[in-house]
Amino acid sequence: MEFDGRITEEEYLSFIKMICKQRSRFAVFKGIILWAFIVVCTMMIFGFIRDHLPRSGQAGVPVGPETIGQFFYAIILDLTPLLFLAALLGFVQFWYFPRRLRRKYQMNPVNQGQCMVNLTKESVSIDNSAGVSSKSSWNLFDSWFIEKSLLVLKHRSGIYVAMSLAALSEAQQDELRGILTAVLPKK
Repeated sequence: MEFDGRITEEEYLSFIKMICKQRSRFAVFKGIILWAFIVVCTMMIFGFIRDHLPRSGQAGVPVGPETIGQFFYAIILDLTPLLFLAALLGFVQFWYFPRRLRRKYQMNPVNQGQCMVNLTKESVSIDNSAGVSSKSSWNLFDSWFIEKSLLVLKHRSGIYVAMSLAALSEAQQDELRGILTAVLPKK
């Protein structure tokens, strides 16, 4: 079975999101622990600096809040590092990473050309108009899944290969699922 497997920019972004969802729970747990550690350290450093700044001519003497206004001001100062980190994380997550991924897609000449995929019961071969071609037997792959008109093959080494199924009819997609089911387990 031969088809055009070139993925669009939107499909590339959804492919990256799918791969991120495939990460193990342990990796997510490590990320949460890292960010919690960063928040705690930042709050400790900020609190130390705030408590040891000279106030009203008193050098190095911590001052407690005497009025309600000062109490709320102290709470806002305590939450400032957390709000700063949340804003930074939001900036990175919603602006920097998507922009970086789009640029990565646009700068790669392999993504701009025609990509022909040939799947048989023995192997998968990919030929690209940018001069990149590969042929791999099925024993190099670990699993496969289809999501949002993308076929994703996972190598045993952990590398993912994505191919668009947008150009295939339902009958061709069923034939493709039959080939994949015969040679690889589905995940």
